[in-house]
This record gives sequence, structure tokens and C-alpha cells, in this order.
Amino acid sequence: MDSRLQQLIDAVGDAMLVIEPGGPIVGCNDAAARVFGYPRAQLLQLTRKDLVRDDDRLAMALAERVRTGSFRGELTLVRNGGEPFDAEVTNVALFDDGAPPRSWLVVRDLADRRRAEMAASALSESNELLQALADAAFEAVLIHRDGEIIRANGAAERAARVEAGGLVGKKLFDFIAPASRALAASKIAARSEEPYEALGLRSDGSVYPLEVRVRLAAVQVGGAPARVVALRDISDRRALEEQVRQSQKMEAIGRLAGGVAHDFNNLLAVILGATTLAEASLPPGHRSGGELAEVRKAAERGAALTRQLLSFGRKQIVRPRVIDLRTLLVSVESLLRKSLTSDAPRNVTLRIESDAGCRIKADPGQVELALLNLVINARDALTENGEIVITTQRHDTHVVLSVSDTGVGIDASHREHIFEPFFTTKGPDKGTGLGLYTVFGIVQQSGGSIQVESDLGRGSTFVMRFPASDEPIAEPDVPRAIQRAAPLTKTVLLADDEPQVRRVLKAMLEEAGYTVLDAASGSEALALARAHGGVIDLLLTDFLMPKMTGRELAEALVAERVQTRVLYMSGFVDEKLLDDGPEGLRAARFLAKPFSREALLATVASVLA
Repeated sequence: MDSRLQQLIDAVGDAMLVIEPGGPIVGCNDAAARVFGYPRAQLLQLTRKDLVRDDDRLAMALAERVRTGSFRGELTLVRNGGEPFDAEVTNVALFDDGAPPRSWLVVRDLADRRRAEMAASALSESNELLQALADAAFEAVLIHRDGEIIRANGAAERAARVEAGGLVGKKLFDFIAPASRALAASKIAARSEEPYEALGLRSDGSVYPLEVRVRLAAVQVGGAPARVVALRDISDRRALEEQVRQSQKMEAIGRLAGGVAHDFNNLLAVILGATTLAEASLPPGHRSGGELAEVRKAAERGAALTRQLLSFGRKQIVRPRVIDLRTLLVSVESLLRKSLTSDAPRNVTLRIESDAGCRIKADPGQVELALLNLVINARDALTENGEIVITTQRHDTHVVLSVSDTGVGIDASHREHIFEPFFTTKGPDKGTGLGLYTVFGIVQQSGGSIQVESDLGRGSTFVMRFPASDEPIAEPDVPRAIQRAAPLTKTVLLADDEPQVRRVLKAMLEEAGYTVLDAASGSEALALARAHGGVIDLLLTDFLMPKMTGRELAEALVAERVQTRVLYMSGFVDEKLLDDGPEGLRAARFLAKPFSREALLATVASVLA
């Protein structure tokens, strides 16, 4: 072969062979020797058959070359040592002065291409898998170059509320709320990887809270560097945090309400007790009787107010039992309907839809009070015409009791405050702001929860959820006939740290004929009892005295005088405290301050009966 031609084909990267019509190889380049694994001199001593595993196929290829002058296709060739390999073969006929044409074969080993194709396929599968994982992730992931988004996962598209592919080409800051763009820019300028909270902007213009994390290390995308930003929608977390804050706030308000009610009840106990004593001392028809009656009624209204405060603070004594809400609604329906006409006459309808089997464990009186407050609240939200609907529904684990109205609705800025004490949007003569506050406390004390749904101009729905009960319905306790103790034969040990309360109670009991030993503290009462030689029939003690509590006094006294009965009294107390302690004290009676003279004497007589 001409030396210049040899130099030319040696410079070609693909294997090249020159084959005579009979099959001998008469020319080759260095690439051919390398591909087939032979030294060049040895390769030139071989024939076509030595290099082809399927000689017939090559013969057909050569025949095609003779007919058309060229051939291109894939064949299986054989290396030195018998190793087959796939190759792409191009065959060109070389004519020379009418002599039989030689074959010029260009051979390209397909192994490298196949490996590259397999690598590309594996890379494609890997990319698809990574994209699938990224799309399934909860975090939004954006890849941007100089602020322009070039990749985004499904979570990012869902968060921004755009269609698939809708983020690519957009600016990163287009999806950050204007109020947070300066913060985001400062974080980028500071090259900070610390996560921070900002406000995201959706395609519909709505704003939502998110947590932003920036990865400073660049990634290669399309042969050029880009950066990754991860965004996490923290709306649920913020909502949960707000619920916790609201719960803590309401709990703190409840403790404050309970403390205020306790002190206020002690004052009312003095006023109510002294008034009833004064009334009892007046002859019939005395001119001061009317004024004293007004004082007593005012004190009783104050007592009702503190009971509402205690309901919210979960310090009001309740007696829960299994009740059926359908039955309760039937019994209270008349009262609810009357409440709708107690204000100015309006065309308001009340509709009740109750499922069967809606059993809960709660104090029926408390549930009735909650319903009454909600119905009155709904009534006040209505204009001239409207409808109030009460529904109950039984679910697997809970019962839903809801009160809906078609009134004016509640402004969003007011909803987070409506259960707070004394919060009201009504006029000064329309309410105290304790109605919904009381409902919240009753529902909480019953182990339930309450939410409000409202649209301005369309109405509101208060939804109460209680744990469902499958226990049989308990029959209410039938009060026993009061049996008054014979005067002058019973001794009462009275313990209360409030001197005015103690003085009034002592006067009431002594007027009724009881012998009273009074003490200002638990330790003083215990010392009096130990010094007293006779029987002590009843311990009447405030539950929450300082130093030694009423419970501790009762335990110590009953340990020494097992026959002594116990009657607790307090302006507030957690009912769970009454259920704890020694077996003999769990059945102790409780009298909520303030109470009337009649209530005190009737309860004392009942305990001693």
C-alpha cells in the first residue's frame, strides 16, 4: 500500500481493512491491529474468514457491496483468541482499472458505544428515580441559576399552585412575598445556610409561612453551576403552635378566673349569709324586708356569675353521667324556644336534627347551659328573620353537637377572641361576654373540644365534639327526703380561714340549734377537736385553706374520730381532688360557696341523717 495512503489511514481512529476479492487481507491500519488484537504483520496474513464469526453474513454484505458499491450494518466479528464482539461495519468497493474490486472495511467496535448507551440508560433511570423521589418529597425543592428556576419538584409546584413545569423559567423571588424579599436577599448576600422563616407567595396571590434552607455548594446542571433551595410549608406547624398558644392563654385565663371567683365567692357568702340572717330576724311585713330581698337577689346573681367563671376555669363541681343527646334535646327544647322570644319579637325558627345513639358522658345541666348560651348567641346574631339549627351526629369515636345560625357571621379578627371572658361585640345591655366563655369551659371540662366556622353575612356554626360513650344510660340520682337533725344534740366543727364567712356560718348553725366549735385554720381545728371531750358529729371545712388544707384536716380528724362526717365547702375546687384520698373521704359532700341559709341547713341535715 502506498506509504502516503498508509499514513492517512493510520491517522483514522476506526479500524480499517483492505480485502482482496478472494478474502486475503492486504492492508490495515494500527487501529485494526488494536481492535482485533493482532500485530499488524500477523493481521496481514489472515483472511476474511479469520475475523468473522458468521462468514455467510459477511459474504452477503460483500455481495451487497458489489451490487450497490457500499454496505453499512452491524456484524459479529472475532478478536485474536476467539472473543466475539459486535461491530459496526462500513464496506466500500474500491475499483482499479477494471480489476475485481477490493473491499475497504471500516470497523467500529460497538462495545464502547454499548457501554455508553448502558451508562446513559442507567443515568436516565437514576434521574427518573431521583425526580420521582423529589416529587414525592414533602419539601419543595428548587434549582435556580442566578435567580431563575431551572428545575422544580412536584412539592414546589403544589406549594406555588402551578401546573407541572410551571415554575421553570420563572424568577425565584416571584414566589417570595414582598414582605420577605429583603430578608431573603440579605440571607443570600450573607451566604448563610441557616434555615429561616419567610412568607411564600402562591400563583393565586395568597401568602403562606415557609421555612427556607439554601445550599451554598453549587450543583452541575446542564454543564453549568446552579444552586438548590429547599422550601417547607409550615402552615400546619404555625396552626398547631397557635392552638397551643391559645390553649395556654385560655388555661391561664381559667386559672385567673378561678382565683377571682374564689375570692368573690367568699365575699358573696358573707353578703348572702348575713342577708338571710337579717331577713330571718325581721318580723313579717317589716319595711326593710324588701331591701334585704333585693340584696339577696343581687348576691345570688353574683353567685351565678361566678359559677360561669368557674365553669370556664374547670373548677365548678360537675356530676357527669352517660346521657343521650336526643333525649336531652327533647327535654330542653321548650326552654330553648322560649329563649328565642325573650327579646324583641322576631320570626326566628328553631330546627333540631338528632341522630340516634349520640351518647356522651357529661353533666346534663352543664350541657343544657352550653346549648342555651349558644342558642341565645345565635338569636342575637340574627336580624328580623332567620333559622337556628341544632344537630347531633354519631361518629366512630366521638359525637358532634352543633348549633348553626343564618345570622351576620363573625369577623375573622374576632374569632380567636370569642371564647375569652368578657369579650363581646354586642351592646352594653346585650350581654356580659361570658356566654361563649362558659360554653368553652363546659366543653373542655367534659373532655371535648369546640370550634367555630363562620362566613360574614351567611352565619356561623359552633361545633362541639365529645368522646362517644357506649355505656348504658345512667338514671339520675333521686334526692332523698331531707331529714333535719334534732337540735342541741349535734356538734359541728367549723373551719374557715375567712373570719367574716366563719362568723356568718356559725350564726346560721347556732340559730338552727347546733353546737359549733369554730377555728381559723386546719391546725387550730385539729387542736380544738383533740381538746373537746364530746362527740364531733360533723366537720364543716373550707377545702382550700392555707398551710393545712381542708382535705388534710379531714384525713387527720377522721383518723382519730372515725364517726365524724365531713362536709367540704369552697369558692372553687377541682372535682378530681375530691375523688382522691382515703376511701372513707371519697364520698364526702361538697357545698359550693356562696350558698343560702336554707341550702346550708338542708345539706348539713342530709349529711347527718
